[in-house]
Amino acid sequence: MPAAPIHTCTLHPGPVAGVHAVQMHSARAFGKHWHDGFGFGLMDEGGQVSASGRGQVLALAGQIITTNPGEIHDGVPLQQHARRWRMVMLAPGTLADMVEQSSPQAALELTRPVLDDPLLHAGISHLLRHWAEPAPGAVRSRQAELEAEERLTQVCGLLVQRHGNRTLPALTDARHAALDRVRECLLDQ
Repeated sequence: MPAAPIHTCTLHPGPVAGVHAVQMHSARAFGKHWHDGFGFGLMDEGGQVSASGRGQVLALAGQIITTNPGEIHDGVPLQQHARRWRMVMLAPGTLADMVEQSSPQAALELTRPVLDDPLLHAGISHLLRHWAEPAPGAVRSRQAELEAEERLTQVCGLLVQRHGNRTLPALTDARHAALDRVRECLLDQ
């Protein structure tokens, strides 16, 4: 009897409601499916071919992968080898709140299922590395939660600004000042 393909999945609750992260290591092929929310993450090892709302795509290690709510997609490992990836999953309203979009019902969409963007990759990597640090079941400090929320907000803004179908308004001087005050408060504590 052949061995079952490698498949592990670790779920990490997010710093705010409507957000969680998933770490996957899998040699399984996933049939067509969809998610309720947005997803973005990193292909860390291996690769996969998948159908998406934009046609068939190839995602390789080092690339960013994305999904939109309701977008039907699948995933087949390259040459039947296991691949590793990490994803952030966000409810549509949560992403709208993160990027201060006035209406979560507006047609916000991530424009491509696979991205090559070194700045965004670094931001996502930093976010996910610190998000997964606590041991399972460990309690995060309030400061750590606020820092994770700030990182998530920054990454979501960068993602939508550079790869969304809607341009976000630029930060005003007042918003910059408010963020600086929050950052200083976090550092003081």
